[in-house]
Amino acid sequence: QLCRAKHLKSQGPGSPCNMRMILCLLLVSTGLFAKPYTVGSVPNPRSLDGGYVSDPDSILSAAEKSELNEILIALEKDTSAEYAVVLLNSIGAEVPKSFAVELFNTWGIGKAGKDNGLLLLVVLDQRRWEFETGYGLEGVLPDVTTSRLARDTFPAYFREKKYGPAIVDVSKQISEVLKTNIAEVSMTPEQRHARDERESEKMFTDYMERTAPARTVFGIVSILALAGILGFASLAGTKPNIK
Repeated sequence: QLCRAKHLKSQGPGSPCNMRMILCLLLVSTGLFAKPYTVGSVPNPRSLDGGYVSDPDSILSAAEKSELNEILIALEKDTSAEYAVVLLNSIGAEVPKSFAVELFNTWGIGKAGKDNGLLLLVVLDQRRWEFETGYGLEGVLPDVTTSRLARDTFPAYFREKKYGPAIVDVSKQISEVLKTNIAEVSMTPEQRHARDERESEKMFTDYMERTAPARTVFGIVSILALAGILGFASLAGTKPNIK
């Protein structure tokens, strides 16, 4: 049990009681005693303060959170894409990728009819990060791109526990990619489907035009070869067996 208040004055700073109290405070402050988050218990920043950053464990400084929100709000204004960032000390034994997918779907990140949402989940105790991308952004931000950006940016920062600068840095890069491809990002699924059909038709037409000479030559050669076979069979007095 913790020492009673009336005994605290008689205890030195290095006493077992005071050491236990300091240890407890350290464990609580680092989140080791905190209950792991579930998808349902992660605060949705849109309903809290209208922002895009959920940081219930205060991993970011106020300035870092403010800068990050400014980047994400500007991104939505310029492209309509919704990009949410979530930092958690722990999700227990949950798999970060599965957690990110469920959280993405639960919050409904992205504009209706465009599916242009993006989620970055960072889980500190597992030293993991995961991106979840809506269908509308997959053409611009495929998994290989988000993985490369994170792999090239996060490790150096994370080793020094500079989580805020790391996420601000990678978010600026992602914002630049999306703004550069704003036409693609702004498309609805119907517009994207129509565009894909036009591109498929054009590819087929181009293929037919490129291969037309070769197909013509092949046809002539085939006719000549067949004529030769028929002529040879006629001279030999036999009927060719053509199936």
